Amino acid sequence: MVRLLVALLAVAAGMWALAGQAAPASPEEVVLRYDPPLGQVARYRFRLYVSGTQTSLGETLPVRWQAEGKWQEEVVAKQADGSFCLRVTARPVTVSDANGAFANGLGAALPALLVCVSPTGAVIETTPTAGPDRGALSEERPAKTQERSLASFIMQLSPVLLPDGPVSPGSTWTVETAAGGRQSNRLLSVERAGDSQIARISSSSRSPLALEEGVAELGLATRLSGEAQGVSELEMAVRSGLVRHHQGRSRLVTRSQVSLSVPEVPEAFLMEGDLVVSFDLRLDALDGKAVSPR
Repeated sequence: MVRLLVALLAVAAGMWALAGQAAPASPEEVVLRYDPPLGQVARYRFRLYVSGTQTSLGETLPVRWQAEGKWQEEVVAKQADGSFCLRVTARPVTVSDANGAFANGLGAALPALLVCVSPTGAVIETTPTAGPDRGALSEERPAKTQERSLASFIMQLSPVLLPDGPVSPGSTWTVETAAGGRQSNRLLSVERAGDSQIARISSSSRSPLALEEGVAELGLATRLSGEAQGVSELEMAVRSGLVRHHQGRSRLVTRSQVSLSVPEVPEAFLMEGDLVVSFDLRLDALDGKAVSPR
């Protein structure tokens, strides 16, 4: 389910200015940064629900799809400016596709992605990778067309973006994304949990979508355009930026121009989608140790 990574993924998500250069925070203020240590492995459980309609060749079909599974983020690189790269993998455990809208569209595991992120959460680069679950990424194979398209699509969806300076509960900030989107966020609260501080952030976003994909051997070319609108709530550790819980929903409205060079099939036709994606991503284990739910 491609944008689970959206959604999620974004999936991936989930879960993505330098702290050292930020102004000192007062006791009531916090500086929010994504700053995981190199080698950290965070494992999550996700739930994903998709509903809506898809229209093609004049026929509109309902979509009812849901999945539960495991999501892992491993920090495989860090840069001097605080940016870092995650190797993100996702594996559905249970899938229900009542209407067959995604038949044969989801395998035992989604393509692994290398996602590079700034300390404030801006996605710098996303590329498919087939390296081992742990260790170097040197054993990569050439990315398949669908995997490259997935990476391109995920680049357009940002995680919750953090402010440049110190904030306190009630503070708001708005960020314009590189993809032409806009995200408005609010710090709801900062709570003590043992030795840690946990920040809760609400987020609303709007982002344009665009994707071009082709499969030469099948004579297939697809050009997608559309928009994503979403709301979510994030819980993160103030010191490290570790995402503990992220839940929300997005509406994806898309229009695809599909061209085929196959006998007895229309040369071109339109596909339209109007989908609502709800997701819930919860931290399950950190560096192999189980994490107790809050």
